[in-house]
Formats: sequence, C-alpha cells, structure tokens
Amino acid sequence: MKTGRICRLLPGVSVGVRGELAMYRLRVLRAWSLLEMLLVLAVLGILLTVALPHLSLWVERQRLIAATELVYRQLQFVRMEALKQSRPMYMRFIAGAAGQWHFAASDVPGCDPSGQDAGKVCTIAAADGGALSVAVFHGRDYPGVQLLVSGFSGNEARFEPVRGVADNGRVTLLSTSGLETRVLVSVLGRIRICSPAGATQLAPYPDAGCHA
Repeated sequence: MKTGRICRLLPGVSVGVRGELAMYRLRVLRAWSLLEMLLVLAVLGILLTVALPHLSLWVERQRLIAATELVYRQLQFVRMEALKQSRPMYMRFIAGAAGQWHFAASDVPGCDPSGQDAGKVCTIAAADGGALSVAVFHGRDYPGVQLLVSGFSGNEARFEPVRGVADNGRVTLLSTSGLETRVLVSVLGRIRICSPAGATQLAPYPDAGCHA
C-alpha cells in the first residue's frame, strides 16, 4: 500500500510517522533499483561472454578479406598500366609473417617496397614522362594476416604489354585462425580470387580452381 494512501486512510497519523513511511518507501525503491542494476550487469556479462569470440572472428575475417581484395586490385592495376603504356610492369612482393610483408607496383624490376633500399624506389613513370605516384602497402595495416608468394620469379609478378600476359603465380594470405585465400595470376594475365574448401575456406570466395 502506497504511503500517500496510508496517510489518507489514517488522517490522524502525525507528520513524523508520515515522514518515516515516506523514507521506508524510498529505501524500498532504492533496493529494487540496485537489484535491477545488478541483474542488467549480469545479463550484459553473459552476452559479452558469448559475443566476444564471434566478434573477434568477424574482425579477423574482415581483415583477411580487405588484404585479399587489396592484392587483387593492385595486380589488376599493374596489368592495366602495362596495356595502357605498352611496356612491362611489375608487382614486387616481400613475403612475410603477419605485419612483416610489403608490396608495390613499379615499371622496373627489383624495386624495394620495404623502403630499406633508397636506390630501389617503387614508382611508375607516366606516359607523358612524369612520375606516377604509387602506393606501397604494408602488412602492419592488416594485423594477423600473413602473406606468402609462390610461382613468380623473384617474388615479382611481371605483366607484358601484349594482352597483359603475365608470369604464372599466386599470392596466399592466411589469418590467425588459419583461414586462407589465394589470388591467382595465370599466364594469360587473368587474375582471380579463391579459397580452398574445408575449415580454411573463407566465404564468399569459391574453391573452384584453387588447387590447380
């Protein structure tokens, strides 16, 4: 029964008693508020315990996808520059563990995308003679993603100006939990992405041709 109602039913109750009833009601409300807060915190703790592993895996997948798409786009860029400028173009890779790989495009072979050799800067000269700015990409921007290279001579993909044909090779990217994607380059210059079937497969990439 509410305090105000008690006071109305008992008009003879003194002001002091009414004050005590009001304080009692306030203490009850505070107790319920504390209990409700504890319940909310307990539920949040359970939800976080369940959600954090899924969130961590989602972040890992997104980083692997971003790194894979980056390699794919840059290889396409180099191929198009070879066709556009009618001269060979190169994509130089320095493979390595997570955070330790680098790659960049260049119009001369053997450039150094790590930046350790100042005499081997990765750049592409524009058709008008000016220097085309070329970005260098680093593994530190994609934590937990490892990059491996196979098939390319000297870890360098070469694209020819005639129909964009290239060396046959692939770039393999691995996440912390073992998810795997591959960027394949055929001798005809075709570039595509796949992911081996099984526990290492990363959707939405297909498995078709990944084991060729």
